[in-house]
Amino acid sequence: MTRFAEKYGRLARITLAGAICCVLFVVSYIQASAADAAQTKSTAEALVKRAGLRRGLCAVLGRDGDMAIQLAKASELLVHVRAPRSSDVAELRQQADEAGLSIGRLAVERGRIDRLPYADNMIDLIVATGVSADDFKKLSTDEILRALRPEGTAIIGRKLVGDDEQAQLAQLKKWATTAGSQNVNTWTAAGSVWVQLRKAPLEGIDDWSHWEKGPDNNPVSTDTVIKAPYMTQFLAKPYYIGMPAITTAAGGRTFLAVGNIAHHRREWSTLNRLIARNGYNGTILWERKLPDGYLVHRSAFVATKETFYMIGGDRCVLLDPQTGKVQGTIQIPGVKGPWKWMAIMDDVLYVLAGDKEPGTQLIKGDRTFGGWSWADLSKGYYAKPRIPYGFGHTLAAYDLKSKQRLWKHQEKDPIDSRAMAMRDDKIYLFCPEHRLRALTISAGRVAWTNEDKNVVDLIREPGKGLTSTPGWRTSCLTVATPQSLIIQGQTRMNVVSVSTENGKLLWTKRKITNNPNAIYVDGNIVLGIGPGGSHVSIDPKTGEVKENLKFRKRACTRLTASPDSLFCRGEGTLRYDRATKRLLVDGGIRPGCNDGAIPAHGLLYLGPWSCDCNLSLIGRMAKCSAGDFRFDRVATEKERLETAPQTVEE
Repeated sequence: MTRFAEKYGRLARITLAGAICCVLFVVSYIQASAADAAQTKSTAEALVKRAGLRRGLCAVLGRDGDMAIQLAKASELLVHVRAPRSSDVAELRQQADEAGLSIGRLAVERGRIDRLPYADNMIDLIVATGVSADDFKKLSTDEILRALRPEGTAIIGRKLVGDDEQAQLAQLKKWATTAGSQNVNTWTAAGSVWVQLRKAPLEGIDDWSHWEKGPDNNPVSTDTVIKAPYMTQFLAKPYYIGMPAITTAAGGRTFLAVGNIAHHRREWSTLNRLIARNGYNGTILWERKLPDGYLVHRSAFVATKETFYMIGGDRCVLLDPQTGKVQGTIQIPGVKGPWKWMAIMDDVLYVLAGDKEPGTQLIKGDRTFGGWSWADLSKGYYAKPRIPYGFGHTLAAYDLKSKQRLWKHQEKDPIDSRAMAMRDDKIYLFCPEHRLRALTISAGRVAWTNEDKNVVDLIREPGKGLTSTPGWRTSCLTVATPQSLIIQGQTRMNVVSVSTENGKLLWTKRKITNNPNAIYVDGNIVLGIGPGGSHVSIDPKTGEVKENLKFRKRACTRLTASPDSLFCRGEGTLRYDRATKRLLVDGGIRPGCNDGAIPAHGLLYLGPWSCDCNLSLIGRMAKCSAGDFRFDRVATEKERLETAPQTVEE
């Protein structure tokens, strides 16, 4: 018994010691895992902060699943993981499920990291932290920069090996420094060396800063990046919106202001809303409710890269374009009453203010059948003698840099904000019962006045026998060209041209349709007053018809232009090729009501819809240039079929 007890007592002591060691090992492992998890979380939060964004598209390259999950948790990014091995994909999908992250927040796919499955100029943030030395050799800065949106960022990290930190940082910086990257920074943190690079802005793009592109009200873009033919950049919700609506665009973002009228329940949630969107991938950045009674269909918004300006009663509200947070407000001394119109030119804010008006009426229709009627619109669109809002009496100029009022001008008679326009050295105004007038932009002094009753009556004459829909009476009246002002209103009878030099009448023409809109391209006016409402090219000074372009637009969707095209509603999107003079119609989607097709940021923005003219596609769409893409190429099984490996992966 003694030997037995001695033998098994020794064994028990050995077993107990082993168990204690095992427990200590497990505890150490758990502690190390917790420390690693905390470090990964901290690193992910730091990367999000460095990227400077909360919403958007993030691509994670490689097998670092923990980092992908923490990036999703630390932000509102949609994270897409590109992992090279099937086992990594399955493991990360399970981790995402356990973390409660749906496919709408974190998606994982197997694929190569040297060739990324993203459209050009699409991704906000690219992160790679778990790539091996061999994988790193496959990473191409050219491919990363191709996929990144302009001013998007990539952050690449590698484990620090040995003590030669500076040499490894220099290697990363050399890899990241290319012609298409900017602001390349390197640092060491969490036992890794890191490099961050930003994609340079696209050259040749244009913004759409005001409701009619610019203060001259000429909806013609100078964007040379967007060229036909096109491919789809993104499709996004909402599918339908209320009306009226306008879009401004700047700094890679679009800002959609939706008005007060809905004909169906599906549009109710969009009424009186401002929706800011990433212009390259369609991500909604923020939304803001507009005040009750707000009129969106006017020059109430100005978009810039740094600030989004919005009329807010008797002041201007300044919003951060990325987050929607209020940056401040502008009130101009001596300018009383609600603002009716504003524009920005050369860092100077110009404002029209006046008396308080009744505002728009919220209409929440619940039609269960398609279409709508102009009779469904709110009070004011048929009011006589004029609509009840948009009129002011005080004009002022405010320097945005010095924050000083430059000048103030007052009229005794109401000024119609729909006719406000600016170009070169003049700002133009129209008092409907009395006069046209031009002020100098620099000092606000009267440059000329035209009080000829015949001219005023020509502008105001109601339309008779005109075709097409009545259109939106809140639409812009005036386009300013170097030689003349082109004035014509919805449901009005005449197009009137007066000299920008002295205000004298140059020419007048009778309209064919209720709602054409003039644009100024190649030194001529393009306007739908030809036979049957077809668009013709007109000399802005003499009124001579130079050419019949032989196309016409449908309804109230406005005519817009880019350097290679004219756009309107066809049915579908009608494009007139300015070089070949050919007409092409995309029957898949039509331009949005009011807005039309908007060329900006190297893209072409269409929709969403305010009505029921459903074609194949609905919602907000952006098109990009197709470049040399082969639309006629036939896919073959040999080229496109991906086969399973012959051996099972380890």
